[in-house]
Parts: sequence; C-alpha cells; structure tokens
Amino acid sequence: MTPRPRRATWPLAFGGVAVLLFVLASELFGRYLERSDLDHGLHARFARQLVTEGRLLPHFAYHALLAAAAGFSTDLGQLLLAARFVLALLVLAKLALSLGLARSLTARAGAALAPATALALGVALFFVAPLPKWWRTESIYLGQLSPTVWHNPTVIALLPLAVAAFWTFVRAGDGWRSSLGSGALLAASATAKPNFALAFLPAATLLRLAQVRPIGRALAGLACLAAPALAVLGWQYRQALALGLEARGQGVVSLRPLEVWQMYSPLPLASALVSLAFPLAVAAFAARDVRQRGPLLAAWLTAALALAQFALLAEPEPRLGDANYYWAVVPAVYLLFLVSACELLAPRRLSLARRAARAGCWALFAAHVASGVFLYAHPFQLAVID
Repeated sequence: MTPRPRRATWPLAFGGVAVLLFVLASELFGRYLERSDLDHGLHARFARQLVTEGRLLPHFAYHALLAAAAGFSTDLGQLLLAARFVLALLVLAKLALSLGLARSLTARAGAALAPATALALGVALFFVAPLPKWWRTESIYLGQLSPTVWHNPTVIALLPLAVAAFWTFVRAGDGWRSSLGSGALLAASATAKPNFALAFLPAATLLRLAQVRPIGRALAGLACLAAPALAVLGWQYRQALALGLEARGQGVVSLRPLEVWQMYSPLPLASALVSLAFPLAVAAFAARDVRQRGPLLAAWLTAALALAQFALLAEPEPRLGDANYYWAVVPAVYLLFLVSACELLAPRRLSLARRAARAGCWALFAAHVASGVFLYAHPFQLAVID
C-alpha cells in the first residue's frame, strides 16, 4: 500500500494550487485588461479619477483598492498592471473564505473536511459555471445565472465580502453583537456593489423573523444587521445624485417582468434550470434529511430574491440593457453551489439507490465545472461575443 502523505505536504499542496490558480486568473484578467473598451479598463480609469480628482463613485471599494495597490499612481499602465495582481488575489480570497465556510459547515454536520476534498472543491469553485444552453451552446454566460464572472471587476471584489457576510450570518447567534458584525461585512460588500445587500437583507429578515423568539430579540438583531448596510446604501444614493449619476426626481427602477432577461435569453426558465441543475438536484436528493437546513435555506432564499430582482426589475433607457439588477445573482448563486456541495458532503446512511443519486449529483457538479473550464478558455466579451 502507498503510505499516506504526511501532514506537512498538504500546506505545500494548497500553496502550489493557489499559485497555479493565481497564474490562471492573472493570465485571463490580463487579456481583459488589454481591452480599454471593456469593464476592466473602464474601472481602471475610475481608479485614476479617484487619485487625480478625488472622484469617489458610490461603489468605490475596488477603485480604492486598485489605487492603493498601484501606490496611488496616476499612470494608467501601472494601474492596469496592479489590477491583474489585485483581481487574482480577490479570486483567491473568495476561494479561501469559501473553504473556511465549507469546513465550518461540514464540521457542524459531523464530518471534517478532508484536505484532498477541500483542494478539489477549491479548484472546482474556481471554474464552476452554468451548463450550456442547448439552443446556443457556445454561450454559457449571457442570459444564464452564473456563479463565476471574469469580465466585471466590481462583482469580483464583491464576492469574497459576500461569502464572509454569509458565513458570519449562518455561524453567528442572534445577539446584537454577532448581528452587528454580520452587518458590518454586509455594508462592506455594498461598497463594492450594492446588489448582494439588496437581496440578502430581505432574506435575512425573513429568516430571523421566522426563527428567532421572542420577536423583540429578532427585531433588535435585525436592526444591528441592517443598520450599517442601510447607512451605506443611503449614502450611495446621495452620492449618485451629487455626481449626477442619477437624476433627482426620476425613478431608477421599474417593474418590467422578464424584459431584461429576455434580451439575453429567449427561454428564461430553461436558462434557470441549466444554471441551477446541481443545487436543484441536491435539493431533491436531500429533501428528506437535510443536514445544513439553516445555511441551505438562507442560500436558497437569497438566490430566489436575487433572481426575482433580475427577472422583475429594470432601469430606464439608455441603461435597460446593462442589466444592473443582475449582479446579486452572481454571489447568491455562488453561495448556493457552495452550500449545496457541503450538503452533499454531509454524512448520511444511504441505500444503493441513494448512493447512485448522490453520484448523479456529483456528476452534475462536474459538468458545471467542465462548463466553467470552457468559459475560462472562451471568455465572455473576448471570444464568444467578439
């Protein structure tokens, strides 16, 4: 028999994989950053405006981070170089926090997360994406509910903060101190992009009101959770008005069911099914014996509210096609994949048929990962669209 690897080899293995993923992410971001007309180049110019003019956009976190990483240089070349480093580190931060959350959830379910499993899960989460649309197999992003995005730097900055906020929420108790900590992280996520907070706050409110008694304790915890994020969201709206990004007295949102989604997919329901095939399969598999009931319910509720925002809400022209109410979907669906994988890893006694069903779930997860490898090799806005 082959001897078991020594414990000291696992940090080396994790370090080696982290370096590999850093290089892969940096290489892809470099290709995006070469194009000044895409989001990455646009946000690098926003970072330069922050340094030269002090122009603080409402979603400023990525710009501030990029400016600091470039030593507050006004040279666009240095900012673009720093962006490759910053974005790749943000991807690694998301994965590190994801594995921390996975370890916490699997330990709570009674099974420690083995190093080999954690390593495989981290690599899988680097790539995981929707399954292809059968009516347009070359495009697995547009019109889909994707847990992985490469072309938008602010949502990449949002993802690690969203994972951290979700982790503290499902791990913490319902006291005001723990709620305030979760609220601070949620507020920080809003400074990168406000969408996740707009979906997560209603989900957290529903969960706390349903689960915490007496009701006064629930309301006090919710006040501590919501106050920091609401303060940031209020400031963002005022800042948008001050900068002329929003017109005073004009609506920034309208109810236009499926109008934006159908601009990118003629079959929204089919797109939702191929995007969420793995978590839907896990939900069916674990329906009778859910082990991660609280986290799984929180993830599904957040994803449902994020999806409702995307499906129902729209901005007026000329920004209708920007689909800016989509962005809560990315962290919400990512968390849904992560928590669903943890649910599948939870120990349970299984019949032969149930073992086959669990294997089918993992096969679907592998298909999502393979789809993400395709998305990496044919990145949105570079190969598929252009």
